Amino acid sequence: MTGLSGLAGLAGGAGLAVFGLAACGPSAPAFDASLPLADGVWVGESKPDEDGAYGRSTVMIEDGRIAASEYVTVQANGSIKAEDYGKDSSGEIANRSAYRAAQKAVAAFDVYARELIETGEPAEVDAVSGATIAYGQFLEAATEALVQAQEGVSSTTKNSGAGERGAGLGGEVAS
Repeated sequence: MTGLSGLAGLAGGAGLAVFGLAACGPSAPAFDASLPLADGVWVGESKPDEDGAYGRSTVMIEDGRIAASEYVTVQANGSIKAEDYGKDSSGEIANRSAYRAAQKAVAAFDVYARELIETGEPAEVDAVSGATIAYGQFLEAATEALVQAQEGVSSTTKNSGAGERGAGLGGEVAS
Protein backbone atom coordinates (compact mmCIF):
# COMPACT_ATOMS: atom_id res chain seq x y z
CA MET A 1 0.00 0.00 0.00
CA THR A 2 1.26 3.42 -0.84
CA GLY A 3 -0.14 6.06 1.46
CA LEU A 4 -3.58 4.55 2.04
CA SER A 5 -2.85 2.01 4.77
CA GLY A 6 -5.97 0.03 5.54
CA LEU A 7 -8.06 1.74 2.89
CA ALA A 8 -8.59 -1.49 0.95
CA GLY A 9 -10.74 -2.91 3.71
CA LEU A 10 -12.55 0.38 4.14
CA ALA A 11 -13.46 0.50 0.48
CA GLY A 12 -14.11 -3.24 0.41
CA GLY A 13 -17.14 -3.39 -1.81
CA ALA A 14 -16.50 -0.48 -4.09
CA GLY A 15 -17.70 -0.27 -7.66
CA LEU A 16 -17.12 -3.12 -10.04
CA ALA A 17 -15.89 -1.54 -13.21
CA VAL A 18 -17.71 -2.38 -16.39
CA PHE A 19 -14.80 -1.29 -18.48
CA GLY A 20 -12.34 -3.51 -20.30
CA LEU A 21 -8.88 -3.10 -21.67
CA ALA A 22 -8.62 -2.84 -25.42
CA ALA A 23 -6.85 -6.20 -25.56
CA CYS A 24 -9.34 -7.83 -23.19
CA GLY A 25 -12.72 -6.63 -24.33
CA PRO A 26 -14.64 -3.43 -24.85
CA SER A 27 -12.66 -0.23 -24.75
CA ALA A 28 -12.55 1.66 -21.47
CA PRO A 29 -13.12 5.38 -21.52
CA ALA A 30 -9.69 6.85 -21.83
CA PHE A 31 -8.29 8.80 -18.93
CA ASP A 32 -7.53 12.30 -20.14
CA ALA A 33 -4.76 13.75 -17.94
CA SER A 34 -5.59 17.26 -19.18
CA LEU A 35 -8.98 17.21 -17.44
CA PRO A 36 -9.24 18.26 -13.77
CA LEU A 37 -9.62 15.76 -10.93
CA ALA A 38 -12.10 16.34 -8.11
CA ASP A 39 -10.69 16.08 -4.59
CA GLY A 40 -11.78 13.03 -2.61
CA VAL A 41 -11.19 9.29 -2.38
CA TRP A 42 -12.08 7.38 -5.52
CA VAL A 43 -12.21 3.61 -6.02
CA GLY A 44 -12.21 1.69 -9.27
CA GLU A 45 -12.37 -2.04 -9.83
CA SER A 46 -11.50 -4.23 -12.77
CA LYS A 47 -13.58 -7.02 -14.16
CA PRO A 48 -12.86 -10.36 -12.46
CA ASP A 49 -10.41 -12.75 -14.07
CA GLU A 50 -11.24 -16.41 -14.81
CA ASP A 51 -10.69 -17.26 -11.12
CA GLY A 52 -13.00 -14.49 -9.91
CA ALA A 53 -10.20 -12.22 -8.65
CA TYR A 54 -10.35 -8.52 -9.48
CA GLY A 55 -8.16 -5.49 -9.00
CA ARG A 56 -9.09 -2.51 -6.83
CA SER A 57 -7.39 0.85 -7.17
CA THR A 58 -8.01 3.51 -4.55
CA VAL A 59 -6.74 7.02 -5.14
CA MET A 60 -6.92 10.09 -2.98
CA ILE A 61 -7.03 13.36 -4.88
CA GLU A 62 -5.92 16.54 -3.11
CA ASP A 63 -5.68 19.88 -4.84
CA GLY A 64 -6.46 18.18 -8.14
CA ARG A 65 -3.49 15.75 -7.93
CA ILE A 66 -3.04 12.14 -6.90
CA ALA A 67 -1.82 12.43 -3.31
CA ALA A 68 -2.08 8.74 -2.38
CA SER A 69 -2.70 5.48 -4.17
CA GLU A 70 -3.29 1.87 -3.27
CA TYR A 71 -3.70 -1.18 -5.49
CA VAL A 72 -4.79 -4.63 -4.32
CA THR A 73 -6.15 -7.77 -5.90
CA VAL A 74 -9.22 -9.24 -4.24
CA GLN A 75 -9.67 -12.99 -4.57
CA ALA A 76 -13.03 -14.60 -5.31
CA ASN A 77 -13.47 -15.42 -1.61
CA GLY A 78 -13.07 -11.73 -0.72
CA SER A 79 -9.57 -11.98 0.73
CA ILE A 80 -6.78 -9.67 -0.40
CA LYS A 81 -3.76 -11.21 -2.08
CA ALA A 82 -0.97 -10.57 0.44
CA GLU A 83 1.79 -12.48 2.27
CA ASP A 84 -0.26 -15.70 2.31
CA TYR A 85 -0.95 -15.66 -1.41
CA GLY A 86 0.69 -18.72 -2.95
CA LYS A 87 0.46 -20.86 0.20
CA ASP A 88 -1.73 -23.94 0.35
CA SER A 89 -5.00 -24.13 2.31
CA SER A 90 -3.14 -25.11 5.50
CA GLY A 91 -1.01 -21.95 5.26
CA GLU A 92 2.14 -23.84 4.28
CA ILE A 93 4.39 -23.25 1.30
CA ALA A 94 3.97 -26.43 -0.71
CA ASN A 95 5.75 -25.18 -3.81
CA ARG A 96 8.50 -22.61 -3.14
CA SER A 97 8.78 -21.63 -6.80
CA ALA A 98 5.04 -20.97 -7.10
CA TYR A 99 5.05 -19.07 -3.80
CA ARG A 100 7.95 -16.85 -4.92
CA ALA A 101 6.14 -16.11 -8.19
CA ALA A 102 2.93 -15.27 -6.32
CA GLN A 103 4.79 -12.98 -3.93
CA LYS A 104 6.55 -11.25 -6.83
CA ALA A 105 3.11 -10.33 -8.16
CA VAL A 106 2.02 -9.08 -4.72
CA ALA A 107 5.15 -6.92 -4.45
CA ALA A 108 4.24 -5.34 -7.79
CA PHE A 109 1.00 -3.95 -6.33
CA ASP A 110 2.93 -1.30 -4.36
CA VAL A 111 5.06 -0.52 -7.42
CA TYR A 112 1.94 0.14 -9.48
CA ALA A 113 0.43 2.36 -6.78
CA ARG A 114 3.65 4.32 -6.26
CA GLU A 115 4.21 4.84 -9.99
CA LEU A 116 0.64 6.09 -10.38
CA ILE A 117 1.39 8.84 -7.86
CA GLU A 118 4.64 9.67 -9.66
CA THR A 119 3.25 9.66 -13.21
CA GLY A 120 -0.32 10.78 -12.57
CA GLU A 121 -1.52 8.58 -15.40
CA PRO A 122 -2.25 4.81 -15.45
CA ALA A 123 -0.94 4.33 -18.99
CA GLU A 124 2.45 5.73 -17.91
CA VAL A 125 2.94 3.03 -15.24
CA ASP A 126 5.25 0.25 -16.40
CA ALA A 127 4.31 -3.42 -16.12
CA VAL A 128 6.34 -5.54 -13.72
CA SER A 129 7.55 -8.83 -15.14
CA GLY A 130 5.69 -11.68 -13.45
CA ALA A 131 2.70 -9.48 -12.59
CA THR A 132 1.15 -8.84 -15.98
CA ILE A 133 -2.35 -10.07 -15.10
CA ALA A 134 -2.32 -7.75 -12.09
CA TYR A 135 -1.02 -4.98 -14.37
CA GLY A 136 -3.99 -5.30 -16.71
CA GLN A 137 -6.37 -5.24 -13.77
CA PHE A 138 -4.49 -2.27 -12.27
CA LEU A 139 -4.82 -0.30 -15.53
CA GLU A 140 -8.53 -0.99 -15.67
CA ALA A 141 -9.17 -0.20 -11.98
CA ALA A 142 -6.95 2.90 -11.81
CA THR A 143 -8.50 4.29 -14.99
CA GLU A 144 -11.97 3.72 -13.55
CA ALA A 145 -11.05 5.52 -10.30
CA LEU A 146 -9.54 8.50 -12.13
CA VAL A 147 -12.43 8.78 -14.59
CA GLN A 148 -14.75 8.93 -11.57
CA ALA A 149 -12.58 11.69 -10.11
CA GLN A 150 -12.83 13.59 -13.38
CA GLU A 151 -16.58 13.21 -13.46
CA GLY A 152 -16.78 14.21 -9.80
CA VAL A 153 -19.31 11.51 -9.07
CA SER A 154 -19.11 7.85 -8.14
CA SER A 155 -20.24 5.26 -10.64
CA THR A 156 -22.77 2.58 -9.72
CA THR A 157 -21.24 0.30 -7.11
CA LYS A 158 -21.78 -3.26 -5.90
CA ASN A 159 -22.35 -2.00 -2.35
CA SER A 160 -23.81 1.44 -1.88
CA GLY A 161 -21.64 4.00 -0.16
CA ALA A 162 -18.28 2.55 -1.11
CA GLY A 163 -16.11 4.51 -3.47
CA GLU A 164 -18.00 7.74 -3.14
CA ARG A 165 -16.26 11.09 -2.97
CA GLY A 166 -15.12 11.77 0.55
CA ALA A 167 -15.07 8.14 1.70
CA GLY A 168 -13.11 7.69 4.90
CA LEU A 169 -9.36 7.52 4.69
CA GLY A 170 -7.70 5.04 6.99
CA GLY A 171 -4.04 5.87 6.51
CA GLU A 172 -1.31 8.31 5.75
CA VAL A 173 -1.00 10.30 2.57
CA ALA A 174 2.00 9.57 0.38
CA SER A 175 4.03 12.58 -0.56
